[in-house]
Amino acid sequence: MQSIHSSNPSITFGAAKDINLRYIMKNRSHLLPVRVRGAVENILSETDGQPLSVLPTLREVHQQTYAPLMSAETLSEAGTLYPEFSGVIDFTQIAARFSRSAKIIAGILPPEAFSLDCLKKIWSGMTQEEIVKYYGFSCRDVLSKLCKTLNIPKPQGNYLTLLKTSEEEGNRKVAEATRRHLDVCLENLAFANLANKTPEARAKQAESMKRFYEEHPEMRAEVAEISTETWRLCTQIRRALADFLSDESSYIQILSGMQRHGRSLNDKEIRSVKGFYKRFWEAFPELKEIYSKARLKAASDVKNRKK
Repeated sequence: MQSIHSSNPSITFGAAKDINLRYIMKNRSHLLPVRVRGAVENILSETDGQPLSVLPTLREVHQQTYAPLMSAETLSEAGTLYPEFSGVIDFTQIAARFSRSAKIIAGILPPEAFSLDCLKKIWSGMTQEEIVKYYGFSCRDVLSKLCKTLNIPKPQGNYLTLLKTSEEEGNRKVAEATRRHLDVCLENLAFANLANKTPEARAKQAESMKRFYEEHPEMRAEVAEISTETWRLCTQIRRALADFLSDESSYIQILSGMQRHGRSLNDKEIRSVKGFYKRFWEAFPELKEIYSKARLKAASDVKNRKK
């Protein structure tokens, strides 16, 4: 019997091999630290029209950009080389407030060396999980609180993901995962295509859902509660959404604010808002899984509270 997804042999799913500097500047430039973005722009300007094979990876650009920081011997030297790091505080100035962490740190290196060492590790491209494990902290929150108190800026989490997938090993892992899940992806896509495959079918389902919620207002309230709880759990997505919205037109920003405050929108405004969210999810596909997991947890929490 023919597989349900055999009719989609041409469908492919992009892996990290697609994440080169040209792709990054076109689709992910907002994630790049200012220095790295400037370095990438220079490289692309100098290699315009040349094949992709001449381009370095994002990790290589990152490492070259922050190589002088890795050689800095003091916080003062680091601040001179990189003014954006000039406000970093010596850990010994706040050690009394973090006595438990101070004991852990003292077992690894002299406390007075921690701020510079932590700054280097963060901007070397190490993940927060790797840094937490190195120092022996109990969780990422400890590292986050220390960095905030010490004024150590951190690159965006999604930037670190780009670093991973821009190199050969990261590309290999993503490609393998893509191949492992390809059949599942295709099958899910085929089932989705079977449902509501015509505008008439989609309109019929929409009308059916509208009648259902009109007849069951308590379910409409539950769905709204689940949605609110989902977004409460998605701190990372809210931050990314706010940053993405800041680059949109004032018209879209106003419509987004109206929607958040429950103001009614006309059909044209609704299409504009939907278009904004479509662009957002296309720019941050890696956040979709986080949202899906949060939605499942929110639904479970809301239903449990009603028992």
